[in-house]
Order: sequence, then C-alpha cells, then structure tokens
Amino acid sequence: MLVRVVSFVCAVLGMSSLVSACGGPQGAGAPALAVTALPAAVDGRKTRLSFELGNGVKAILEENHVAPLVALQAWIGVGSAAEPAAHGGLAHLTERVVLGGAPPGEADVAPCKAWTSFDETVFETVVAAPHAGARLDALGAMLARATFDAAELERGRADALGEARRASASSASAASRALFAAAFEGHGYARPVLGVPASLEGLTGADVAAFHRRAYAGANVTIVAVGDFDARAFRERVATAFGSLPRSEGGAPPPPAPALAGPRAAVAVSESGEAALALGYRLSTPDAEELAAVDVFAAALAHDGAGRLPRALVLNRQLARAVRATVVEGREGGLLELELPLVAGRFEDAARVALAEVSRAALELGSAELEGSRAALEVDLSRAQETAAGYARKLGLFSTIAGDIGYQDRYLEGLRGLTAPRVREVAAALVRPSNLFFAAVAPAGGAVARAPEGLAARLRALAPGALPAPARDASQLAAVTSSGGVVRVVLPSGLRVLVLRDPTAPSVVAHATWSGGLRLEDARTNGVTGLLAATLPRGTRTRDPARLAADLAALGGHLSASAGRDELGVDLEFLARRWEDGLALLADCLRYPAFSEDEVERARLAALERVRDHEDDAELAATRLFAATLWPGHPYRLPLLGTAGSLSALSRRRLADHFQRHYGASNLTIALVGDLDVQRVVDYLRALFADASAPLVAASAAPPPAPRATDGPTEVFALAAREQAHVVVGYAGLPLGDPEGPAAEVLVEILGGRDGRLARELGDISLVHAAAWSGLDGGALVFDLASTLAGVEPAVVSLRAAVARAAASPFLPAEVERARALLVGAAARGLESRGAVAAALARDEALGTRRADADLASVTPDAVARVARRLLDPRFEIVAVVRPPAQPVASTPAARTPAKTRP
Repeated sequence: MLVRVVSFVCAVLGMSSLVSACGGPQGAGAPALAVTALPAAVDGRKTRLSFELGNGVKAILEENHVAPLVALQAWIGVGSAAEPAAHGGLAHLTERVVLGGAPPGEADVAPCKAWTSFDETVFETVVAAPHAGARLDALGAMLARATFDAAELERGRADALGEARRASASSASAASRALFAAAFEGHGYARPVLGVPASLEGLTGADVAAFHRRAYAGANVTIVAVGDFDARAFRERVATAFGSLPRSEGGAPPPPAPALAGPRAAVAVSESGEAALALGYRLSTPDAEELAAVDVFAAALAHDGAGRLPRALVLNRQLARAVRATVVEGREGGLLELELPLVAGRFEDAARVALAEVSRAALELGSAELEGSRAALEVDLSRAQETAAGYARKLGLFSTIAGDIGYQDRYLEGLRGLTAPRVREVAAALVRPSNLFFAAVAPAGGAVARAPEGLAARLRALAPGALPAPARDASQLAAVTSSGGVVRVVLPSGLRVLVLRDPTAPSVVAHATWSGGLRLEDARTNGVTGLLAATLPRGTRTRDPARLAADLAALGGHLSASAGRDELGVDLEFLARRWEDGLALLADCLRYPAFSEDEVERARLAALERVRDHEDDAELAATRLFAATLWPGHPYRLPLLGTAGSLSALSRRRLADHFQRHYGASNLTIALVGDLDVQRVVDYLRALFADASAPLVAASAAPPPAPRATDGPTEVFALAAREQAHVVVGYAGLPLGDPEGPAAEVLVEILGGRDGRLARELGDISLVHAAAWSGLDGGALVFDLASTLAGVEPAVVSLRAAVARAAASPFLPAEVERARALLVGAAARGLESRGAVAAALARDEALGTRRADADLASVTPDAVARVARRLLDPRFEIVAVVRPPAQPVASTPAARTPAKTRP
C-alpha cells in the first residue's frame, strides 16, 4: 500500500521510492541474403487515444502488443490532502471500502489493488487481453457505487486500522511522519495518509459516502489502459463503463503549502525501542529539469546502499544501519527526505555528519558522480515502466498530478542534458537552513523521551554552521525473417538473434539461451550446469569480478544466469543509450568466461551447502525417487543441483571443458527486447561473433526409455530422517511441442488447481502439489502430498483413488472454460515484464518449440478427456513413498532395489 508519492518521475512507476538506500531453427539450406534486409519499423506500440467523456472522465488508451495482457487503472485526482483536518485517513478508508465492493470471483482472473497518496487514489489490475473488456466494466461498476453497507465499512475500517497500526510500530515510519508534520504544518501533507487509529475509528458511513461523492466524480477520474487491445474499439467500452459517473460537486481548491520556516525540529517517542533520524529539505514545485537535478543529487547522496551518506554514516562511523534518500513531490511542493535508522541513538553526531556530507556534495559533486547517479536513475525509471502496469502508471500520474502527459519527456531531456555545475547550483539553493527540517524518534523511557525539547533545540542549532567552505570543481551475411513484430536473424556462426523493438522504456533486456542443460550431464558431471550458471556472471578473461561490476554499474546493467533441464541461460539488462557497451559485455561473458579458481570454488561450496540443506527434505526425496524410476539411465533422473559426490569432483578444468565442448555460438540464441535500432544491433552482433569457433554440435542426451506397462502401479520406497512422510503419484508426461500439451495443462488445472477435483476428493488429506512439466525428451505429471507416518498407506490409497475418480468423470464445459481462463491469465501475467518476454522468445527458439497459449482456446472437454486417458493410465503409474524407518517398509529399500511392482 503506497502512502505517498515519490516525485512525478520517480514514483510513476513503482510503488516505492526511486532513490533509496538505497519459431524453429533456420534450416541449413536457407539462402544467405547478399544485403541484410530488415523491416523498416518493428514496434510493440501502435496507437494512443486520449479523450474526455461528457461527464469529465478522461481516458488514455495505448496499444502495446508485446505481451497478451492489458493494464487497467483508474486514477482519482483526490487524495489524503483533500480530507477535512479532523477526518485523517478518510481517503484511504474510502479506497478500502470501494475496493471491497469488487464483484466476487474477480480476484481469480485479475486481482485488483489500490493505493492512496497525498494527491490521488489509484485502482489497478492487470488482466489477460481476452478478459479486458469485462474487467473494465467491473472497474466502472465498482467506482460508480453510491452506497456502502455497514459490513463493508467495517471490513474497510479493519483493513485501514491494521495498516495504520503496522506503520505506527516502525520507528522509521514514525520519523518520516514527524518530518512531514514539521515541514508542512497546517497543510494536508502534514497528516499521515493512512490516518491514525483515533481518527479512523470515528469515521462514519456518511463521511465515506460524502467523500466518495466529492472525489469519485467524473472530472476527477482518469482511466488508463495499456496493452493488447484495439484502442478505437475499446473507446466505446470506456464510455459505457464510466459514462454514468456524476461530473463533480465542485469544491474549493486545496490550500498552498505553508511558507518555509526552517530550520525546525520535532521529536517523537517510539515503543519499538529503536532510534531513527530524518532530515528533510523542502522543495517548491520545480520544473522538470530542476526535478531531474534534485533526483541526481539525491542519488549521489544515497542510492541502493551506495553514495556519500552510506559511506560516511554506515561504513566509516557506524552511526546508522542504513541511509535512504527519497525525493517526494506533490502538487503543492515536496521534500528531499533522508532517513537514518540509528545504531546507538547518537542523534546529534548523525545529524552533524549528514549535514556536512549533504553540503559538501552540493559544493563538490563532479562529473563522475553525475554520470553514476544519472545512470542509476535511468535504469530505475526503465525498470519501473517496462511492464504494462508501470508504463500505465507513468501516463496516469503525469496526466492526473502533473497535468501534462509529456512531463517525463522533458524530465529525461533535462536529465540527459545536466552538467555537474547545474546540479550543484540547484543543490546549493535547496540545502539552505530555511529549507531544513529534522525529525527524531527516540525509544520510550530514555533521557530524550523525557526531555524531547532539548534534543529539538540542539538539532536546530546545527543548521547554521553546516555549510563548509567552497572547494574546487572535481571535474558478413545473415539470414533474416520477421514474424509478429519479432525480427529473426541467423548469423554465419549459427548464432540466432531475435529482436523485438519496444521504445516504451529507455532500456534493453537481453536473454541468451543455449540448448543443453541437465540433458548434457551424467552421474559424473551432475550439477555442472548449475555451477556454470553461478560462475558465468563472475568474470571474463579480461574483466575480473571487480572490473565487471564497475562496467555493469556504468551502463546501468544487471547480469545473472540460470540453469534448467534443457537449457543454460544468461540475462543482461542495460540502458538503451549504452547498447553497444551492453552487447559487448554480454558477448564477453558468453564467449570468454574466466572460470577462476576462486569463483568456481565459491560456487561449488555454495552448491554443496544447498545440497546438504535438502538432505532431510522428504518432498524432494520423493520427487527424486519418482524421477529415477521414470527416467532410468536418462539425465532427467538426476537432481539439477547435483549430488554431494558429483559436486565434490567438479574442478575448474572439468567446468571449462564441459562449457567449451557443449556451449558455443551454433546452439546459442540471443533475444533482445527494448528501444533498439534493429539493423545496427544485427551488424554489431555480427562483428562481435565474427570469429566465433566452427559450428559446435552439442552431445546428444541419452534417449528416453519407453514407458513400461505392468499389471499395476510401480511402487518404490525410500527412508527419510524426519518423522514426516511424503507421497508422489506420477505418470510419464508429454514432451515439449506435443499437440496435446494445452489439453494437459487444462487437465492439471482442473484436477489440482485451487478448489480443483483432487482437493474436493481428498477432503482432510492435504494435497501439496499437482504439476506437469515438459522437456525435450518427455515430461511428467505428478501429484504429491505430505502424510503422517501412520497415514502413509491410507494416503496412497486415497490419492490413487482420487486421481482415478477425477480422471474418469466427464469434464464439464464450465470447468474447462474456467481452467482455460485461469491459465491464460497466469500466462499473460507471466509475460508482463520485458525480461520474461525475452526469455520466452529465446527459449522457444533455442529449443525449437513455441508457446501454446493461443492453443488453449481450442481445448474442448473431449480433448481433456482424451489426454487424461492417455496420461493417467494406472498401468504406467508410479507411486514413490519416502517415510521414516519406524514403520516396516518393503523388503528392501528403494535405494538398493529401485522399484517393486505390486498389483
């Protein structure tokens, strides 16, 4: 729950502070083009419509077809600052009551959340594209309700009271509230957005209804929709859903912020026993370029755990546990807030050091700090608006609060044009004593709590002498295709490149995937893929870990890797304006990893520790026993983490040999999503991989064994150290790309989803998990549950019978439709981020598969019944049981005799 807005640009896009401690492979015979031909424009964004209804409701509809979902938001341009002084928390309580009136069942398809700030209240949901119209209608009906019953009011009040009490228990929150109370005395910004228990308990249904009539009126409402829809067709849906809202009751405009009266200090008492200090510098309402300068200054002070203040207060002097810098901006002004949870309650020492560092930064900030802070801000902005919901927040906030949908463009223009002298000029005007406010929170019962005014006076006295004396300035050919907006290029080295241009955020997300993974391991090398994933981001032949980290920071980058059954992947995110440096760094990591002794040993020890942590896990043991029975002799039987024995034998040389043998350009795919010039990217990657080694063919994995039919299920047992037992009932599943894959997904949702058939069949027996997974060599369909020792046999009998009954019963159209809707919604939300889109594109290309989401719509009850008969055949059933040795088990444990067959 957001309780206040960070600057117009900072908080667009997330609900937290911006500045704080802060297709298949190309065939071998495909012709190479003499001249690389690419589409003139590939763009996820198509159309933006802005319009106003007769009742004053404004709407912004923007198409973006990168992912099959729609972000819907309703912005109410009235927040806590518009409450009567005696009705603290009324805006937030009204929000809770309105949200509580959402139609039943909506949360299953598209959960709705809401937040209130000083100047606005926002309702937000992300929904699969086919359900967007219905969800928009439901949002309109929710906002238009004019009456609320007593039960709804009390439920909302309970929610609001819980949030207010949790906030009051935090010394950091208490310091922030006291700071705003001092800096904006007499103004709505001085009151906590959540209210306090006393005011919340006194609010009535009439208060909520009156506030709702005044605030939730057409002229205050802005509807934002971003995503996969036709904007012109959607326009009529908006008019129908929100045209019935009343226009407005009118009312006086909010009062301006009070005149500056610093330095001032406030002291509060906390029952938590923790001390905290907050310092704030009041802002007016700066233009976009000035706000960018303030944000850069704040980032230089403290961003993501780094900066001047963490070095001085946390590392060097141990006065604070952390430092968080936040730029808060509203319609009537704002605040640069510094939050310091203190180590030993040394308020004056911490304030003295903080003031000196702030003033010194205003005089000394140079080009290097400017560049680092600017990159940090750009990457935070990019991450915050890369999703449809984040981008929609940008449109809604700028339209509702700034009154200008193009505000961020001017902000970014100003940010990129800033010079160090300009930032120092803006900072020097900001950090004056008249702009300065303090708030301290002291533990109850201490000396400060008994005489708070003494500390307040001492803090005020620090302000005039805080400014130090001025200091000096620190100053070849490719095969190209295009489909669905994605450009696909196969370079001569065999490297496949997929590019989806999306200019909605100034960043690039790259996902590189090799086919391989666990399929290329054996008992001797088990765990090697995980070690590769741990060490690939930890240095190259020319960049040790420190240099790699510095280079990543310079381009606003984040690097990571992942391991799977069929692939090994590397992810990199970086600023679009630094795309050449970002791709060069990615190519360095993919082609020339260092695998230093220190990093390999560190990764190996960490993997061994994880294996030891899982030794007593009965659920994992049962899953592994099932896999070993289903996949004898195939790598899929092996644990992805590896075993203690295999990991202990994996040296740096074995790791490097495995990588060089199996992972080259010919089985590598790189997917890029972001603000890119496709032609330039392709040319640059061609150059980076021009001298890549000759085509490499990955060793083929062992062929999957054919299912073995018996006269009954195969039962296997193993001993567990814990008293808890675990049971897995499973079957062979479908390989990737199987045409019945979508029907199998629907089957699993019907059987094992929330309120699914198995949950109803099992009753008191708790179903832990129901899942299906698919790999290149096959898959699995598993149902597992936990059991007490005495309940193992009944649990096995009950689970097997429940699966048989559930699978044999007819599948009804309604339950198939519900399962399809849930799966489509979950799949759409799974592609909300650009990183997820890039990963899906790369994996589908690398493994020669395609996403089957669209095929879900064609799944029928007959198709589900057919795949149930195919998969849930009791002759192929495997029952894996792990239980403690207190109860006699089969004559020989499964660890020695892998399987025992029973009728």
